[in-house]
Amino acid sequence: MRANASCSWPGLTCRTPLLPSDEPNAPSHRGRDGHDRGLSHEHTDHVDENAELAIEAVRRYAAALERIRSHLLDAYPALDCVSDLMVAVRHTRTLPREGKSSTGIEYSVHGAGCRMTDQQGRAVDVDLVDGIEAFDAWRIKWFLDEQSDACPTVEELRVACSYLSSLNELREVRAGHWYALPGR
Repeated sequence: MRANASCSWPGLTCRTPLLPSDEPNAPSHRGRDGHDRGLSHEHTDHVDENAELAIEAVRRYAAALERIRSHLLDAYPALDCVSDLMVAVRHTRTLPREGKSSTGIEYSVHGAGCRMTDQQGRAVDVDLVDGIEAFDAWRIKWFLDEQSDACPTVEELRVACSYLSSLNELREVRAGHWYALPGR
């Protein structure tokens, strides 16, 4: 998918948008480990490797959140969102605060949100912010730390979230701090 805006943030400067790496003739960018990061650019400007890693890390978190959240909610047809799960736990008391769904996703309702863990132990966490399932750079950092990947800093992740929200890949809930999946 082509973005309509050019990108510019610390460590990443390009005159044209990000492209999927499977697009013909798009140059590939590889991370420190030599693996393709799934990003490419049509430009001649320098792209900071840390910026690329941060963007890819945020995309991995967003994909994991979408997948794990969907699997959890598949087990509870009456629930449309994490907010409904929290109501079922706190108000109607039809579900326990911690549990495991029939689809194998463990959940734990906490303070303002919910932590969800898949069968492989990958955990994602959201808080309800203004009624929206939102995450911040710290939650992405925890997710990455659990994966033992090369891990961008919290600030690099925050900037990557802001950048991806400018491409409509994320939605900015509270400027510079809270983000959500598009359409949530």
